[in-house]
Amino acid sequence: MAKRDDEEKKLLNEVLPNVAAQMRGPLSVLHASVQKLIRQNAPGVAQLNQSYHQLLRLAGNLSAAEMLAEEPYLYEQKNGDIVAFCRALSQQLQQLAEGQGIAFSFECACKSHVICYHERLIERLILNLVSNALKFTPEGGKITLSLQLRKNQVLLSVADTGCGISEDKMETLFDRYLHSERMDPQPHGLGLGLPLCRAIAQAHGGRIFAQSQVGAGTRITVALPDWRRDVYEVRDAAFDYTGGFDHVLVELSDALSAHAYEKKDGN
Repeated sequence: MAKRDDEEKKLLNEVLPNVAAQMRGPLSVLHASVQKLIRQNAPGVAQLNQSYHQLLRLAGNLSAAEMLAEEPYLYEQKNGDIVAFCRALSQQLQQLAEGQGIAFSFECACKSHVICYHERLIERLILNLVSNALKFTPEGGKITLSLQLRKNQVLLSVADTGCGISEDKMETLFDRYLHSERMDPQPHGLGLGLPLCRAIAQAHGGRIFAQSQVGAGTRITVALPDWRRDVYEVRDAAFDYTGGFDHVLVELSDALSAHAYEKKDGN
């Protein structure tokens, strides 16, 4: 068991991030070609652009694998309005979800609330949860991002009206699925998304849990501490895992249709 743990730590700390680093060179070349085709309005370019974003998302998840190897940590935290942040993100998500024929809404009783959190990591957490919800919610369904204040906690939830999760999968929902016998086929992929969400929640001193019913949908809730402080830095987080691309289009690339990638995204 100890040997397997050491091998897994090496995989998460060294091998997977190194694979991601090796991917970024060819990806930059691919990006230049894709942008040229977009300017020429070439046929099939939307699918090609979406595939590029999917590869960029995969590289980002592989780079973040080291968060799963050790005790979770935060690069930096600062005070910010979590309600305004979620509302602004929801506006972009609503437009993309409606393009899939799925209703999207943001619910919060308060107009603003300041807590100490890592904005980029919480964004990544939300986008991972919304991506999963989009994959398993049929056209005509609904996804709701909600935020509640309760007992010194901020409860951030993503609920859908999708197919739900079977009881036998609930116990290991946030575990790592790096071994072939535990990996699901597409659209599940490597299964690094939910473990990464758990690591992000734990790094904030919070937790994540799920409620689901087959045929009725799923709700995943992240409980974050309701606290404030001055800027707190542990490590430098200047690196942008998307290379400056639209984080929403990258993180939802496995869930959206190719129509969302028909136009140049500004990069």
